[in-house]
Amino acid sequence: MSAAHRSLPGARQRASHEAAHAAALCVAGMVPMCARTDFPGELAGSVTLDWGDGIDRDKAEGALIAVVLGGMAEGSAGWRDWPLDRDRVSPGARGDAE
Repeated sequence: MSAAHRSLPGARQRASHEAAHAAALCVAGMVPMCARTDFPGELAGSVTLDWGDGIDRDKAEGALIAVVLGGMAEGSAGWRDWPLDRDRVSPGARGDAE
């Protein structure tokens, strides 16, 4: 009999992961409002973006790129295969791959 075990990422790993998302947004010209690593909701961390006048194609594309780059900060395994399979990326990035 085996049991599934999920270990949560440590504070430093969560901070680095969310910082990668925030940095990618900044490079895309979208400064995030807030980056959190205190388990907001069901997540280990989050980055909040001010959509301003609403979502447009350019902002959505930049946000999607930031999601992928943040996930890849923990390693590129699984990110080059499309469609993405959350079970093939690093455990800390599985929420980003969904």
